[in-house]
Amino acid sequence: MKIVKTFYANDGKKFDDEFECRKYEQMLMEKVKKRKEKEQHEVIVLQNVKDLDYNIWKKYHPEYDGKNEPDLNQAIIWLKNDISSIMVDFPNSENDILNLIKNNEFGNEIITMIEMNEIRDDVNIRTDFFTALNSVKRGSDLSHRIGYALTPKDLSKLALLHKQNKCRNKIEELLTDCNFHYECCQFENQNYEEFLNIEKTA
Repeated sequence: MKIVKTFYANDGKKFDDEFECRKYEQMLMEKVKKRKEKEQHEVIVLQNVKDLDYNIWKKYHPEYDGKNEPDLNQAIIWLKNDISSIMVDFPNSENDILNLIKNNEFGNEIITMIEMNEIRDDVNIRTDFFTALNSVKRGSDLSHRIGYALTPKDLSKLALLHKQNKCRNKIEELLTDCNFHYECCQFENQNYEEFLNIEKTA
């Protein structure tokens, strides 16, 4: 008679050898430990991203009261959008912003996460819509590069271009692709005032 022992790891995997089974279980435990450490690290980094976002925005907008803030899973997107907005309004701010980030404990990691080249492209488009629109075949080609988002100031700039009969079709394509259907309709009907007034009061 031959007796064969079978050993089962915690995940149900079978082993004929106890040592190999224990070795496998140890490997599983190490994986779980590393995953938890990674998750904890990500939470710490994202909290630093939130804090950086607040400090950077507050520096350029001292009146900010800090009431609205993102969830951790939205922190990177908010930081990217806020940096873009600041760089549009304060053209010489990039180096200062980068230094503020680099001085953070996780600065190099955060720099990689926010993808500055994408931010620079976004800023270039919003700073000069006329040139950006002339560089593409369709206005919708810009949509993903600006995150399918338009600020009131963006709409004001586009309204002025449309009123001046510049890039009208491309502007309407961009608005439609970004789901700004009301604004597109207003532009088509040459109703610009509500958008131009934003630029005057900004």
